[in-house]
Amino acid sequence: MINLTIYIFFFISVIPCFYILYSNIIDNNNIGYAERVLSDINRTVGFNSYSILLLLSAFFIPSLLGLYVIKKWKIAIPITILYIIMYFKSGSRMLIFCLILTLIFIYLHFYMRKASTKKILAILCLLFLSIFSMVFVSKFRSNEKISHLKISELMELGVEQTFSQTGTIFASTAIVLEECPKNIDFSYGKTYISTFAYVLPNYLTKNYPEKNGYVDTTFAKSLSDYGNIGSSFIAECYYNFGYLSILLMPIFAILWIYLNKFITESHSNLFTTFGLYIFYYVTITIRSEGVQLLRYILWYFVPFFVIYFLLKKMKGLRNKKCQNIV
Repeated sequence: MINLTIYIFFFISVIPCFYILYSNIIDNNNIGYAERVLSDINRTVGFNSYSILLLLSAFFIPSLLGLYVIKKWKIAIPITILYIIMYFKSGSRMLIFCLILTLIFIYLHFYMRKASTKKILAILCLLFLSIFSMVFVSKFRSNEKISHLKISELMELGVEQTFSQTGTIFASTAIVLEECPKNIDFSYGKTYISTFAYVLPNYLTKNYPEKNGYVDTTFAKSLSDYGNIGSSFIAECYYNFGYLSILLMPIFAILWIYLNKFITESHSNLFTTFGLYIFYYVTITIRSEGVQLLRYILWYFVPFFVIYFLLKKMKGLRNKKCQNIV
């Protein structure tokens, strides 16, 4: 039943997911990345065909991780490669980095029987290439031409931009440390309350999370005049509680250890997939805030459990009916 559940969600999400990616690539070529992002925001307002496709596509990542857990890698690997290529071409980066980190975790714990220097080096090279390639995604979505550059110049540009892009994570944290509470008051836990409020539809909360503001938007003008600054779980902690947020770090570390144990020691493929999906979204907080974490977990994985138990119940009723006939 677990395999069937994963297959069901994979097949209902794969076409909407790739359709949206393809549409994003076309829109990038026609109107540019920035205009396309604004257009996406407008299209998600209300209940329409695009929002339905977006809803269905959200089940793709958990079902893809599920395919790796049930060892259907002959399906999972080609789909993953195609997804990464199209996602990069659509101009996005961070979620792919998180997916690669999750896949490395899966490989280390479920596929690599014996560690070796070559395997570790291969993983490190893959990680570096992932970061390196994200630089060129940034150039691509800015419509900058790099085809005329020599290989040595591309390497130099890649290294330079890799450190530059990585530095923005620390820059956003530094901005929060500098501005709070001198110019902007602490949030006093409001962004964490927003995490729970975000689980509910916006019309019920009257956009409570948006009214509280996030690090990404509250401090945007402090770093640039044209876009958000990004964030991290460190910046979010400090924005809420100042230096007292240091007390939260051991708690986060303990939760991370328990998540690791939950994934590796679970006796159910469905619970393992659930843990990996949490792992995937937690890694996003390296570069973003966790305000949508609970929403994505409850909205896009709880249905897996619902369908699984329904299928199990139906199978039980069918078996009982067959026994009565006999």
